[in-house]
Amino acid sequence: MDTQVYLLKFEQFLQRRSPGRRTPKDYLSDIRQFLALCTKPWREISMQDIDVFIDHQRQRGLKPATIKRRAAALKTFFDFLAEETGDLSCPNPVRMKRHAGKQPKPLPRDLSDEQVERLWQVITSPRDRAWFVLLLRAGLRAGEVVDLKLEDVLSPAAGEQPARLRVCGKGRKERVVLLSAEAYAVLQTWLAVRPASEHDYLFPNQRDGAPLTVSGLEYCLKQYRLQIDLAATPHQLRHTFARQATEAGIPLPSLSKLLGHAQISTTQVYTSGADPELCQAYQQAMAQLGEHWLPAEPAPTPHPPPAPPDPAPPPADPAALPDWESWAPELPPDLRRDCLAFMQRHLPGARPRRRREHAWHILGELRRFLAWQIGQRPIQQWGELRLSDLQAYQTALKSLNTREL
Repeated sequence: MDTQVYLLKFEQFLQRRSPGRRTPKDYLSDIRQFLALCTKPWREISMQDIDVFIDHQRQRGLKPATIKRRAAALKTFFDFLAEETGDLSCPNPVRMKRHAGKQPKPLPRDLSDEQVERLWQVITSPRDRAWFVLLLRAGLRAGEVVDLKLEDVLSPAAGEQPARLRVCGKGRKERVVLLSAEAYAVLQTWLAVRPASEHDYLFPNQRDGAPLTVSGLEYCLKQYRLQIDLAATPHQLRHTFARQATEAGIPLPSLSKLLGHAQISTTQVYTSGADPELCQAYQQAMAQLGEHWLPAEPAPTPHPPPAPPDPAPPPADPAALPDWESWAPELPPDLRRDCLAFMQRHLPGARPRRRREHAWHILGELRRFLAWQIGQRPIQQWGELRLSDLQAYQTALKSLNTREL
């Protein structure tokens, strides 16, 4: 059977197993990347071939979680092939302990209260303020926010009773989350001005009224955080909710239900940076030690004043624009001019502290491609470039990466 037929059947299998989730899309992408590197028939693929693929992923600098997912995708794919062909005696070449590796356990990257306040001040749109409070005050995932419908607002906030929302989380598991009266008021402000739409989703986009996507939400948040030069993601707001709720004394099992975690151990990862009992125990211990537990400082001895250091040259401003005149003088003038014009339009969206580094990285990639292209088939303008040229360049890069292994 043709490989593409197997991939189609595998996708159908994943959609039956995980309906409504990203798993089919991610796993199919992982399998195609492996097949681009290893062209052997599937029965001849060995554990060493998987080693080569995993090592290649690590050399690309991918995160351990991504590598683990790709190993899991391959293992599931080979199990599927064995069942689909009836060849159950063929061993699976993937060994999760060998290929997935141990996962790091970093602390949650929540935002400080001061950072949250700065971010809130620049968000002016009623719609964006509404999804912001759902991330920050209900701890929803970005995908859960964009999937909300008008009917999912089960009850309003009344007095000391919080509002109730129905949320569809991972694995299509529904749960009820709570929303404070203050946060619900922000949501009500948006609902009062929400434009009519044929869709009943809570957050339509501003272009055609279709439901807002996760990518759209992330893009909106990026535009706000760039205004204050802050790194922030929707999931960091979820972590911030968990940290603030823990510091306010909410019990861990209750927080786990609100976050939609199947295991409390997952919630403990979210709250490892906030432990009120630990803080209280530490403060009590320090109070018992008293103020004089440090050794007395020795009397200072007089020393002659140090000589003033030589003035250092001022550091290069990372936000300053590069010297365009010195870039790639060997390129044809029209190509060079178009590259620099693109870069000048693109730079204002880059983070100021990395603007110079970002510019030289992009220009370096363009210069390498154009140098290769001119060596293969000289061109004078971008309009002369063909799709086959780009495909040939990608093939050359893959060949180079394979030889480096």
